[in-house]
Amino acid sequence: MFLYSKYNSGYNSGYIGPTFNAGGSVVSGSGYNFYTLYLRKNEKPVAVHIGSTQLFSKNFKKATAEFFVDCPKLVEKIENRVFKKDVHKEVRFYNTRCN
Repeated sequence: MFLYSKYNSGYNSGYIGPTFNAGGSVVSGSGYNFYTLYLRKNEKPVAVHIGSTQLFSKNFKKATAEFFVDCPKLVEKIENRVFKKDVHKEVRFYNTRCN
């Protein structure tokens, strides 16, 4: 099992018009930084998008449980929220206990 992440950063203006910082300089918008996460099983050629550190989807638990269906012990832990959306721990568990 492999976990891939893509670092995303940028600048989102999101607001038209001036915004002032504490020093009186004009600034507008805000920066963002997050990782998009992908999983790939050893025998599969393509990685599957799981979520991002910015916003996990409401279906994160369902998506990861379906992805790890070949490891019932891990699916049980995901459903019982043992890892609490920690994909790194899920992959580590899969690689050490399910493979």
